[in-house]
Amino acid sequence: MSIFVAYIAVMCLLLFLPNVFMSNHGIDLTSQNFDFVGDFKDRISAGSWGVNIIPFRTMKSYIKYSGVFHVFLNIAGNILIFIPFGTMLPMLYDDMRKFYRVAVLSATFSFLVEIVQFFVGRSVDIDDFILNTIGGMIGYFVFKMIQNKYN
Repeated sequence: MSIFVAYIAVMCLLLFLPNVFMSNHGIDLTSQNFDFVGDFKDRISAGSWGVNIIPFRTMKSYIKYSGVFHVFLNIAGNILIFIPFGTMLPMLYDDMRKFYRVAVLSATFSFLVEIVQFFVGRSVDIDDFILNTIGGMIGYFVFKMIQNKYN
């Protein structure tokens, strides 16, 4: 259980800490980005927050405008970060030993990550949500392979 908690803590640092790091290095994350009463549409259209709700748009953009490394980093990184999530859940909780439960919880957790990223001024991307969820599902299959090997 403590490994899972440590994994979640490290994942949160990777997903949320960079903005703290950026603000300490001259990138402005002033209170205007955290005015929760204001109109989010204005900020989204003005580009204050990067929001992509069109599936595969970011992946297509990386393929078209970036090198292979950036495509790999985006796709593999978003999948890999959730594989331990999908592997450890069924290891720790017997009621999570069904594929659909791991898939739903992976999707839910990924969605929550995207919501938090929205409020801390990070980009929000449906592609990240899709890839994270796929990572959680792959993690479940890793669990099944481990389970089959040792049973």
